[in-house]
Amino acid sequence: MSETWFRIAPWSKAAKITEETFEKSTGSFLTPERGPRVAKSSAYSQYYPTWDEAHQALLEETEKDLTQARRALERAQGFHGNVKGMKKS
Repeated sequence: MSETWFRIAPWSKAAKITEETFEKSTGSFLTPERGPRVAKSSAYSQYYPTWDEAHQALLEETEKDLTQARRALERAQGFHGNVKGMKKS
């Protein structure tokens, strides 16, 4: 019996959820009909049993990215302000 899983690849920065079919699943791995088994969670891909779970995980990744970008912007604005306020000695 085949199982449908949903893959995201947050590292690629692609807003994409891919539906994939596997023959078997264990606690940590998925086995396709052909080819080697794949990890449910790796540095490159994460698999979820439902589209909604995959969407939530992707949403959480983008929220982390936004937080990091806001912090980087705050640091850059502070540095810009320091440079702008410099006076010749």
